[in-house]
Amino acid sequence: MGTYIEIGGVRTWYDEDGSGEPLVLLHGGLSPNETWGPQMPEFAKHFRVLAPERCGHGHTPDIDGPFSYDDMATDTIGSSKRSSTVRRISSGGATAASSV
Repeated sequence: MGTYIEIGGVRTWYDEDGSGEPLVLLHGGLSPNETWGPQMPEFAKHFRVLAPERCGHGHTPDIDGPFSYDDMATDTIGSSKRSSTVRRISSGGATAASSV
């Protein structure tokens, strides 16, 4: 079930389901979390699935001015709060790489 949380001063849409070790799902560019629709229920059987939507995607509004993969990585790290397994597609991979 999704809800809004405040991350880095941005009202960010955040889907969460399941329990156990955290698994962060990062959607691709120009895609919302619905991209994960078929996989989320299966992942949630084994993990606590955390799926933030990045700025300007899906339910999360765009921000004024530029933002970078480093900015998105900082927001993603802020949403997960602890070590997580990460699955990503498309530009979600660039966001994950920026958080290393």
